[in-house]
Amino acid sequence: MRSLLLVPLLVAALAGGCGKKKSEVDRLADDATDVVLPDIRAKIAAGTPGDAIPCSRVTANVDVLEREGYAELAKDIHQVCDHDLPIAHLKLETETAEAARKAAPDEKVLRACFNGKLSVAVERLARARRVDGGLIARFNQVCPENPVEGTDLAP
Repeated sequence: MRSLLLVPLLVAALAGGCGKKKSEVDRLADDATDVVLPDIRAKIAAGTPGDAIPCSRVTANVDVLEREGYAELAKDIHQVCDHDLPIAHLKLETETAEAARKAAPDEKVLRACFNGKLSVAVERLARARRVDGGLIARFNQVCPENPVEGTDLAP
């Protein structure tokens, strides 16, 4: 009976010893490639960027990925997290504010004009020097009581 209990342990030990164990960097790269970036892209495509896995899950270690031979992946992370996702937030919030203004053209202050996600998106775009002046101008036209500022970092 005891020998039967040892068989699964022996099989597990042999299986664990076979093959190369992935490094932490490889696991980070796999997570970014297989989970995080596809999720963010899918949420952008669905028009629900707020439901995406937070970029901080991959941007916190992007410098490690760059150093350890994942330069193309790091570049992709920067594109998605410093441009695509913030632009999706900015576009969604601008369109939401435009719809609110259209529904209530005489309303002095619109709730849709005050949104933290918009500020975070614009800050991220400004840090990456990738501000979209057209979307910001549209938002500011609809929301003159709360204009987007700090876009002087635009290229």
